Amino acid sequence: GMDPSESKVQLQMVYEMIHPADGEYVKEAIEKSMKKLRPFSFYYRIVLPDKSIKTLHARGEVVLNDKEELTKLIGTDQDVTDRLHEEELEKLALAATQSYNSVVIADRKGRIEWVNEGFTQLSGYKLSDVQNTHGEILRNGESTGLSANNNHYETLIKGKKPISYESKNFTLEGDEYWVITTLTPVINKDGEVEKIIAIDTDITLRKKMEEELVYANKVAEHSLIKGNKAFEQLMKAKRELEDTMKVKEQFLANMSHEIRTPMNAIVGFTDILLKTELNTDQRQYIDAIKTSGGNLLVIINDILDFSKAQSGKFSFEQIDLSLSQLVSTLTELMLPKSMEKNISLSTKIDKTVPDSLIGDPTRLNQVLLNLVGNAIKFTEKGEVKVRVELLSETETDVDIQFSVIDTGIGIEDKKLGTVFEEFTQERNETTRKYGGTGLGLTIAKQLVELQGGRISVKSKVGEGSVFTFNLKFKKNLNAQPDTKGKKIEISAQQEENVNVLLVEDNLLNQILAKKVLTDWKWNVELAENGVIALEKLQNQDFDVILMDIQLPEMDGYEATRQIRHAFSAPKSITPIIAMTAHALSGESERCRKAGMDDYISKPFDPKVLYAKVIANLRKNNSLENH
Repeated sequence: GMDPSESKVQLQMVYEMIHPADGEYVKEAIEKSMKKLRPFSFYYRIVLPDKSIKTLHARGEVVLNDKEELTKLIGTDQDVTDRLHEEELEKLALAATQSYNSVVIADRKGRIEWVNEGFTQLSGYKLSDVQNTHGEILRNGESTGLSANNNHYETLIKGKKPISYESKNFTLEGDEYWVITTLTPVINKDGEVEKIIAIDTDITLRKKMEEELVYANKVAEHSLIKGNKAFEQLMKAKRELEDTMKVKEQFLANMSHEIRTPMNAIVGFTDILLKTELNTDQRQYIDAIKTSGGNLLVIINDILDFSKAQSGKFSFEQIDLSLSQLVSTLTELMLPKSMEKNISLSTKIDKTVPDSLIGDPTRLNQVLLNLVGNAIKFTEKGEVKVRVELLSETETDVDIQFSVIDTGIGIEDKKLGTVFEEFTQERNETTRKYGGTGLGLTIAKQLVELQGGRISVKSKVGEGSVFTFNLKFKKNLNAQPDTKGKKIEISAQQEENVNVLLVEDNLLNQILAKKVLTDWKWNVELAENGVIALEKLQNQDFDVILMDIQLPEMDGYEATRQIRHAFSAPKSITPIIAMTAHALSGESERCRKAGMDDYISKPFDPKVLYAKVIANLRKNNSLENH
């Protein structure tokens, strides 16, 4: 901003142009460079003669004489004002679009210019409802933090720093909700507020729980004063606490559904993309997405299972199971992972172990999957072996020992006592290198011990580990001899022309499921909710129904009950498989109680889905019609 032809620029003149807030910082940076005889690099602001502000990047080095003494500093100042401003706006737009919270962007005067999907999901209002307003519609006409006459707005504009506050709003339907709002100013190159970012975090549940806690405290105080009513008041507080726990369980159910629904699309479409022609870079990116999605699912499942264990919500079935079929299926699921790492995976069931048992195959499979998955993850070369042996036997019961043996990195002796503790991994670098929540072994231990078993580990660093657990089972004395070890195989020649009714309301999941099913040359009819599903079933027969649970107008439970009771055979006995993003304890039991034949959680594995459909069709003899 100065004309060099009119005056010679001196260091003091430069100092005088430095923004007052940056003056000491710049002097210290220069003095440090001169004192230590080292190059310098820093950012600072200057105020031009026209009062505008620019951001400069100063870079330079010291010049020494023959005696290693400082003679001068040589460097450059680069104007980076526009570049930094553009980078900030790009980061802002990206973060706002991807945020699950409600995000609003307003101009300097607080007039709303843009809202994200999170805002619409939370309030029910669209951009057209609030554009060019200060959001008063959320407060039934009262001022908001974006209104010029509001103290929060005045503080933001004057202080030019983010501020946060709690407020009560109302949705389009008139429902009350509470949020923590953070107003953040976007400063332009002249140092003035250019935009305002308002981010709302929903704290309605927390507010309700606080109110209930306050109420419970008042009840407790009142019961102490009114001694004769103490028992009644304590029982009332207990019921309120149970209601709060139900709210927590519902929150977990909703969280599971909301996370798993988009994850189903991400994982499913990633698998479909991997089957298309891709160049090397594209395949690398898609593989990275698939790996990240799989890791996220492991974390989600671990957190939900840990929550169930903490709240005592684990339940165990006592149903028929084939040990050989379970181990064979386990091998099929884990073999691709072992092949990726060129690790041998083998299984052996001792001949003395009965095959037909009564127990919980799902929980047994969960423990084995966790241990085998860990063994493969922590083994770089060598092998992983699964061994099943008989410990003891009576006329009605057996005690069976399962061992998972690997040649992996091993565990230090001093860490062996803590490997089953929650959120624990042997070393910090283990988490960074291999990932995970540190909950998998904790959950496995709880599942074993809740069924009366024991689990232990032996290991040597650099040589491998052996995880061993035992469980007791009832013998299946009614098992048919010719069905022992029998397993439904997915043949190379797939079944075609299976008529499927897909009941699913999410558009992405509709596209994904339809793509997977039609690739098998199956006929797919779509129903967006339970009501439409019943209408389609009135006019058409189907071989199998894939039923989502959380549906508009009529959910999957009610639709299933009506199919079972309002229709006559063969429609009333059509196999119904729940295909849902809910993954909490008891979900499988609730599905079966409603009349469903089977259950698969989202994101679904196409091979598992195919196996379940074929198994249920064969059980229902539907394949004889094809």
